[in-house]
Amino acid sequence: MNAFFSKNLKSTALVTIPIYKEKPDALEMISLKQCLKILADYPIVFFYPQALDTRFYQNICEEFEINPTLESFEDHYFKNIQGYNALLISKEFYKRFSVYEFMLIYQLDAFVFKDELQEWCAFNYDYIGSPWVYDDFVQSYNGIHAPLWSLAHWRKRINYGGNGGFSLRKISSFLRFLHFFPFLTHDFKGNEDGFWSFYADWYNPFFKIAPAETALQFAFEKHPEQSYQKLNQHLPFGCHAWHKYNINFWKPHLEQFGHHITL
Repeated sequence: MNAFFSKNLKSTALVTIPIYKEKPDALEMISLKQCLKILADYPIVFFYPQALDTRFYQNICEEFEINPTLESFEDHYFKNIQGYNALLISKEFYKRFSVYEFMLIYQLDAFVFKDELQEWCAFNYDYIGSPWVYDDFVQSYNGIHAPLWSLAHWRKRINYGGNGGFSLRKISSFLRFLHFFPFLTHDFKGNEDGFWSFYADWYNPFFKIAPAETALQFAFEKHPEQSYQKLNQHLPFGCHAWHKYNINFWKPHLEQFGHHITL
């Protein structure tokens, strides 16, 4: 039997890593090695275009005594962001992994600090993404309750949901949504994480998205320093786009794990 379909010690979830080039750059290598170090007890799956030579990633996994699973999809899904978005709102994608309950999507600009994956699965949300918080950071966490038509409501919804680059998804819920609402995704042109954050629960109120304050404990993205203070100087499970948003904040935290960052 394929190792991918053999239940692991922690079989509730798998870790999926999208790759599209033969070798990651230096910062992506930091993200990859941290993932393999912290989440080694889970099935590690690379998904990639059919034409890609994956030997480099397999060799890195060998260093961590990990035997990854390789799942290829048609090349056009990886040629641009539009193709990637189309893949992640397709039934084909989630069916490939339906033997598991949850998938953690870990793009190579993510970083995981500790193994809390089982704990986050236990919350049983359908989608948890790295929350988007903007310049009205404090206001967005003041529990705004506003009518549907008001500007305040929509400002709150901007922080509801989050980036898919470091996200946890309940596979059966995604498949169910895509089965009953195929017309919603067929011609969707936006970012896939925006769809799951802002549209899915609009059409299906039973689709459970982690609220912003909960998602902040799952991951940071924008405003990591303010997020850190919001959590009383505790780090979340992981983060997304760490080298894009305030790398000076992240540098000492990453170096605690032995990753040297040259600015």
